[in-house]
Amino acid sequence: MIDKKKKLVEVVFEKAKNELPNSSKTSIAFYLSTLFEEEYGFSKDGRTFVRYYKKLVEDNLDYTIDDITLDNMSLYSGYKNFNDFCNNYKKEPFVKKFGSINVAISESEEQHDNLSDKSSKVVVNITNAPVFNIPEFISKNKNSFGLMGILVAGGIFVSQKDNVAKEKQQVIAQQPIEEASKPNQTTAAPKSNSIVTVIEKEVNHIVQKVNQKKVSKKECMYWKLDHYVAVLCNEDISVNPLIAIDEELLRSFRKINKIDTLTVNNALGKVWYDKSNNHVEFFTNYGIHPENGKTLKPVSKHIIEKYINN
Repeated sequence: MIDKKKKLVEVVFEKAKNELPNSSKTSIAFYLSTLFEEEYGFSKDGRTFVRYYKKLVEDNLDYTIDDITLDNMSLYSGYKNFNDFCNNYKKEPFVKKFGSINVAISESEEQHDNLSDKSSKVVVNITNAPVFNIPEFISKNKNSFGLMGILVAGGIFVSQKDNVAKEKQQVIAQQPIEEASKPNQTTAAPKSNSIVTVIEKEVNHIVQKVNQKKVSKKECMYWKLDHYVAVLCNEDISVNPLIAIDEELLRSFRKINKIDTLTVNNALGKVWYDKSNNHVEFFTNYGIHPENGKTLKPVSKHIIEKYINN
């Protein structure tokens, strides 16, 4: 039974995620809560759906779900009820990736007569690792390459250069003595000191840039009219309180001012709202109302028809 409940929760969250792209687990849970209440007249709180997913899917533990919720979740997934889901849900092919090796194994219950039939269902693709040049790799990735990584890679690079220099020295030593002793002819082995100097300069340059970013990095933000603005945490902002920066909210959280552009087709699963003091405000993402601190709710057909179409 636990496997069926776990699979049902996975299917429900996956379907909701397709209807609510780029949303978190919590956003999907509250979306399901509102949707089930409108569609079936019965639902659980969004936090309950979060617990379903965490216990059954993430922790792989059994968790009690009442029969009505199981039937509603099954109905949402395209089945008549939970019994119909248990009897008719078909397993999908299992695909697992291990680095550059992709292994696909069918989980079909079809029986095979011999081993060759089974092995024909296994596909393995192996891709060779790319070959790259160390100096070029350091140059292109210096912004994200750790300091220790640069030193290690630099040591490998210097070691390679030293080996080349030794080989050249051996070639020079094998030349005829008379050629080596001719006047106005000097032969010097390549030195790796210049390479070390270049690496040291590059490391110092990167460390300097990192320190500058630490000083000037904007790690706080505040709400300004209809969007968040990133600022330094020591800035004096009197409009609204400063909070820790959230890249997702900074990028995608906006208050919708032209609400007459919202329709059932373009708003369901994409717009969130808050109703306070008989005033409704709409936002482009799930979260907390930036001014009153209330949790936003996913917009519904009823809300759009009542507060926008009228």
